[in-house]
Amino acid sequence: MRAYLESRRARGDLAALSRQTARYVLSDLAEHLAGVDPHATVGELVEAVTAWVDRPTWTARTRGTNLGYVRPMLNWAAARDRMTPGVAGQLPNPRRSRPLPRALNPRQVTNLLSVLPDERARVIVLLEGQCGLRRAEVASLDLADVDLLEGSIRVTGKGAKTRMVYPSEETLDAIRALLVTRGGAPGALICHERHPGRRLTPTWIGILVSHWMADAGLKTAPHDGVTGHALRHSTATNMLRAGANIRVVQEAMGHESIVTTAMYLRADNPEVRAAMRCLDYGTRRLRVVPDAKP
Repeated sequence: MRAYLESRRARGDLAALSRQTARYVLSDLAEHLAGVDPHATVGELVEAVTAWVDRPTWTARTRGTNLGYVRPMLNWAAARDRMTPGVAGQLPNPRRSRPLPRALNPRQVTNLLSVLPDERARVIVLLEGQCGLRRAEVASLDLADVDLLEGSIRVTGKGAKTRMVYPSEETLDAIRALLVTRGGAPGALICHERHPGRRLTPTWIGILVSHWMADAGLKTAPHDGVTGHALRHSTATNMLRAGANIRVVQEAMGHESIVTTAMYLRADNPEVRAAMRCLDYGTRRLRVVPDAKP
C-alpha cells in the first residue's frame, strides 16, 4: 500500500488532501487484513475486504468513498502480481437508502410564482414545476426546441436522451411573454440578464430559484431540501396524485428506471393517507380536567 501511494505521488495524479485520506483508509484496511494471504482466492479476499467495508459505524456514503480508494490499489497490486487479480471487480457496491422525494404543494408553487421578478423567472419555475425539467435541462433548451403551435418542448436529458414534454397553457403563455423581451433570435431560450444571447448555466439557475424560494418564505435554511429540484418532484407527485399512469409519469420525467418513478408513490400514497387519517382517538371531544392540587 505504501508503494502504491508513492507511485501515485510520483505521477502527481493524486492531490495532497486525497493522498492523506487514501493513506488513512488504506492503512486501516491493511490493519484489518493483517495475516490474510494476498494470493488467496478471489472469494476469500472479497470476503475479507467486504467485512472491512461493512462496519456498522460507516454510512453507505462512507463505504462508497472508501471503496473508491481501495479498488485502484487492488488493481495496481494485481497488475504487479502482489495480489490475486479480480478482487476489485468483485467487491459489491454499498446500497444507499434513497430519501423520499420532497415536493411542493400547489399552494406553495403559487406563492413562489407570485414573488418572481420577471417573465424569465416565471418560465424557469414553470419549466421545472409544470414540465418537470431538471435545471441542466432548462439551461440547455434552445428556442428551436420549443414548438408553440404544437404546444411541445423537446428536452435533452441525462445521457443525451431526448423526450417530449407538453407545457400547460400557463407555461406557454409565460414563454410567449418572455419572447417579447428576448426576441426571436436563435440560441438559448434562457439567457443571461446582462449578456443577451449568453446561456444561463445550471448553477446560476439553481442559485436564482433558491433565492426566489427564500423570497416566497419557502426556503428557510441552506440545506433544508427546498430547491429547484423540489419543483421537479412536484411535477411527478401531482401527476400521480391526479391519477396518471406510472409509465406515463416515467416517460414525462425522463427516468431511466420505473423504480425511480415509484419513489413518488411512496412519498404521497393517497391510500396510505386515507387509511392513517381514519385513526382518531377522540381526544378533541374530551374535556380537559386540571390536575388536582394536593
